[in-house]
Amino acid sequence: TTSEEQPPGDRRRLAPILLNAQEQEAPERLNDDDNDQDAAALQEELEHQDEYIEIKLNVVTDYARAVMKVCILLFLKMVILPLTLGLSLDLATLELFNATVQSRALYASKDLFGSLLMHWVAGITFMLLVTVSVLQLREVIHPDLLARVIRPQEPQPDLLGNLLKERGFTHAKRMLLSLSIYLGLLVANVWAPGKLLIMSGLSKFIPVFQPKIWHAVIPQLQIPIELFVFHLAMLAFLEKYKNCIGMLQHKWLVAICDIMGL
Repeated sequence: TTSEEQPPGDRRRLAPILLNAQEQEAPERLNDDDNDQDAAALQEELEHQDEYIEIKLNVVTDYARAVMKVCILLFLKMVILPLTLGLSLDLATLELFNATVQSRALYASKDLFGSLLMHWVAGITFMLLVTVSVLQLREVIHPDLLARVIRPQEPQPDLLGNLLKERGFTHAKRMLLSLSIYLGLLVANVWAPGKLLIMSGLSKFIPVFQPKIWHAVIPQLQIPIELFVFHLAMLAFLEKYKNCIGMLQHKWLVAICDIMGL
């Protein structure tokens, strides 16, 4: 029977039971609402954690890319470029020293580190000489001639920042331009005069092209030490006498201009 058909006494007896049932259902509904809110809060927290992890991964990736970019650029400019120029210098002067490619390869097979270090020191020394000479020449001649091509000799405190800001294509173009300039100067100032000396036969009477090498200790130890000392001495020499190089360039240009009536 329904509640309308029940007598008043029965309804009074059933009222506490219904009230207890409603009181029991109310906390269950509250628990369900709390569970929904907790689930929503947990979902939101997970989303925030995913976003935080993604941001951190992006930061780590950016730092890794920056470190990789700097390492590759330094490796190319400080290792590959000097080695390339050193090998080019060796090839350009093989006949002057009565050497062959086979003899150089045989020496490299016996002492690879010494051979690589020798070519690297030769290449970096040539780069330093050309760089100092060109920078001094920029200050000697009229500013309009080389100002657009050669940047002024200024300190760069934020060198790594400049490496990171510029694109890889810009670095590659600049490196290829530098390599072409170095190779052009090598041909004009090393290979061509060497060929003239060989053709004239004067190379046989110049002692520097017929060196006598003495080893106080094993060559694998003595050669790297000598190359290291030579490199430090060359750095000190260029730092101390770079202005003298500019003065010599100035006197030479003045003499040539007087001869040509300029």
